[in-house]
Amino acid sequence: MINKILVTLFLFLFFNCSEKNKIDKVLTPPAIEGIRAVDNYFGKEVEDLFRNIENTKDSTIIVWYEAQDKYAENYLNKIAGRDSLVRTLFEIDNRKSYKISKVRITENDTWFYLKKNIDESYYKLYYKNTEDGEEFLLYDPISFKPEAGNDYIINYINPSWDSKYIIVSLSHSEESCPN
Repeated sequence: MINKILVTLFLFLFFNCSEKNKIDKVLTPPAIEGIRAVDNYFGKEVEDLFRNIENTKDSTIIVWYEAQDKYAENYLNKIAGRDSLVRTLFEIDNRKSYKISKVRITENDTWFYLKKNIDESYYKLYYKNTEDGEEFLLYDPISFKPEAGNDYIINYINPSWDSKYIIVSLSHSEESCPN
């Protein structure tokens, strides 16, 4: 399976190299003039040649960001075989039966993480004593105040260094944070 992916990627890159010169002639990235700024941190001067790009309320910067967006979109859309590659990568990614996020490993090698099966709409908190250890469900947010009728999600976890305690922050459906 890995070989098929590598061959597909190689062919994709090989055939697109010949198109590179044609694309570069057609598309030129939008330019912007940098405005030099110098800050002093602990006696050391640090120069920032493009500080002005940080001002997202400046109309010049907004126009430049929009031009960058159009440039990138046009460039990516001209890649031959792009749609096929995106479909293949999407298929590979969807083969997983679960997703894991917010992995925290303590000093004594206890693993805490959020896990969601593909058919579930929310993450649950799990732990295991080593990387290859048995997995245990520690907390399911659906069990928190079921009478309230809210859909709670876990948006933050932080175990203590020795794994004796863990902080879990929940949000309910009206204030849910994306994972």
